[in-house]
Amino acid sequence: MHRLVSESEAQEDFSVNSSGDMVTVRPLDRESHEMYELIVRAETRASPPLVAHARLLIHVGDTNDNPPRFETDRYTAVIDEGSPLGTQVIQVALFVIMVYKPFF
Repeated sequence: MHRLVSESEAQEDFSVNSSGDMVTVRPLDRESHEMYELIVRAETRASPPLVAHARLLIHVGDTNDNPPRFETDRYTAVIDEGSPLGTQVIQVALFVIMVYKPFF
């Protein structure tokens, strides 16, 4: 038998199934929780049971779920009439906010 014994919100996000697999029970979001520390307990059905504990550190990888943003919300350009094909009119700039912290 396996079970989580950690006293934390990790029990709301993870579970141990009957095969001993650690599984998520709801979607994870790195921006709200980037690392979990869990204690898993395993015990035999013997009497008295034999018991072991393992400490797990789970790091949540980041998926870019932030939309790109333009550097400004308004651009203005002027181009001469009769300009040759392929003339650059304007260059817009955008950026994407990425939250990244190394795991270790």
